[in-house]
Amino acid sequence: MSPSMLKTVPAFLFAAAAAFSQQTSVPTALPSQPFVIRNTWFIGGQGSWNALRLDAQAKLLFIAHEKNVQVVDVSDGAVAGTIGGFQDARDIALDPAGANGYVSDGGRASVTVFDRDSFATLAQIPTEPSPSSLVLEPQTGMLFVLGSVPAGTGAAPPPDHGRSPTTPPAATSSITVIDPQTRSAIGAILLSERLGAAQADGAGAIYAVSPGGTGLLRFDAQSAINELRQQQPSPAKTSKASTPAFPTVDWTNPISDPAVEGQLRAFPLHGRCPGPAGIALDSTDQRIFVACSNMTLVVLNSATGDTVTTLQVGPGAHDVGWDAEHGYIFVANGGGDGNITVIHRNVTDTYNVNQTLPTRQRARTMAVDADSGLVYLVTDYLGAQTGGHGGLNGLKVVPVEGSFQVLQIGQ
Repeated sequence: MSPSMLKTVPAFLFAAAAAFSQQTSVPTALPSQPFVIRNTWFIGGQGSWNALRLDAQAKLLFIAHEKNVQVVDVSDGAVAGTIGGFQDARDIALDPAGANGYVSDGGRASVTVFDRDSFATLAQIPTEPSPSSLVLEPQTGMLFVLGSVPAGTGAAPPPDHGRSPTTPPAATSSITVIDPQTRSAIGAILLSERLGAAQADGAGAIYAVSPGGTGLLRFDAQSAINELRQQQPSPAKTSKASTPAFPTVDWTNPISDPAVEGQLRAFPLHGRCPGPAGIALDSTDQRIFVACSNMTLVVLNSATGDTVTTLQVGPGAHDVGWDAEHGYIFVANGGGDGNITVIHRNVTDTYNVNQTLPTRQRARTMAVDADSGLVYLVTDYLGAQTGGHGGLNGLKVVPVEGSFQVLQIGQ
């Protein structure tokens, strides 16, 4: 069955293949206008997936899907194009000017620049090993590329949204800083904590979760750039012999280095938020929303790191989305039964869990369109396949071919 045929097939026809792996959650008391799954678009493709990025103006959803980035027109669910040639596409960043996009390739230790009109590849920029999260910092105009290398290995596994997440120990982490104008790296910052999802606050700071370390880090973008520009290339400091030499700054021991301590700040989350995964920022009101592995969303003051409140979410919480126009926080809980926790924040800075919407298992990657109030997730169906020996001993779980799908959620 082709992916185009799958777009018109009701989802219940997959139930026989996926029954043992798909469970549903019981919604909470619903608001007056509850969120529902408005559309399911089957777009096909193979392999695990990582980040989503939405171009709301162009109505295009970019999906990092292993060796490709799929581009979906969210006005009708059609595949508008594909950007190929990756070993392991992880994250996507879109230039606010609308001309270019960027994709981190963890397998190649590079960032690919592509044209957002034609989807053609324009350049490949070498980075430190295992690049993952991308942040285009608006004040400096620089692209910050976060990557981590686990102890005893040469590359870090991505935050694989198609399989159960893992938290390997990290030996080193890096933040490669790229100048989009010259399409080259100006240098890299070395850290000792594994870095995950990250966002810029629009005022010059970047926040990144540190799942195996302190929990949350904040660093000043301009300070990092200034220090890198004062350095000379140091091949011995690079994480991998094949990585091109560019200047590096060592921030692995901020406690013993007062200069680093002033530029890099840790917000410890121990106890409150083990295994932080997703992060979203409300820069206007200085709030950080962090999803944790203990079924908790922690709301922090971004200036002080103080806890504002904690809220219960679902098991397997991962991505967090913030809709500033409508005051909603969304937490994609794809690692458990598969649902989204919908939280509303009112003007008095109080928070209410309005709804738990059943979605699909493994639907933990999310993009939010604050203009329309729509939310997008991706996942696939799992089915049973025999290993050729017959009987239950040969049974294994595999993705159903052509079942990779986009879920459009709205009120």
